[in-house]
Amino acid sequence: SARPRDNAAYVRALSGDAWTSPGILAGHEGWISALAAGRLDGRDLLAAGDRDGRIRLWHLLPPPEKEEREDYLDDARLRLGPGAVGLLSLLLGHDDAVSSVAVGPASDPPLLISCSMDRSVLLWRPDDASRRSWTPAARLGSAGGMLGGSPGCSTLGYLSASLLSPSEAVAQAHGGALHRWAGKDDRLRSRPGLSGHFRAAADLAWEPGGAYLLTVGADQTARLWARTNTGWRECARPQVHGYDMTAVCCAGNHVFFSGGTEKVVRAFAATRGTLR
Repeated sequence: SARPRDNAAYVRALSGDAWTSPGILAGHEGWISALAAGRLDGRDLLAAGDRDGRIRLWHLLPPPEKEEREDYLDDARLRLGPGAVGLLSLLLGHDDAVSSVAVGPASDPPLLISCSMDRSVLLWRPDDASRRSWTPAARLGSAGGMLGGSPGCSTLGYLSASLLSPSEAVAQAHGGALHRWAGKDDRLRSRPGLSGHFRAAADLAWEPGGAYLLTVGADQTARLWARTNTGWRECARPQVHGYDMTAVCCAGNHVFFSGGTEKVVRAFAATRGTLR
């Protein structure tokens, strides 16, 4: 567990019917913003991301056969029962606060995924069998030039990310869209993502020629839907507003009007990029 503005992770252990606090994992320069637990080479693994963009990997070490200390990064250890928690690696790659970190499904070599407010999603792989050096195997997201096949604002970064498989990743952008990438051999490409209003849809209107559909909702967005070779998809989000949207109509020539609780009617015209 971690506390706001406290640059450490607190270890809790269940002893009988009570929880104890055997120690603290210190070393972060910014307060911890993301935690994830998993398995690595048969051992428990803890990944901790902080507001300074760094990720530290900790793992549970078996009891030493000899009274010798292994050389771990920062030589950091915490005694925990018969074994110890050691700092395995320090991951550097994000330029802003780490929003989420997750351990991927079982694969060889193992995978981690992280996202940040720097508008990037990183897939991490170890460089060697020691697992002490990790580098980004792929850089996704708007900072990596790959938005993920979904419209919606990602200029404010990503809130969470997950690996569905070693060859497929999804991430939630700050604007609410789910971005998706898929491929093989670390060559992930943007794919159509899942999207839709996350609050009540209030109104809809067809383009006079039936080429696309516009919807507005209480999530304060106007969304444009069109048929693609994989079915109906959200192709644009022409309005992200500060008030709940309640009405929309199309006026032809790719112009639409929208209104909401702001008590103002606004007109929008399609850009060249949208028309293409």
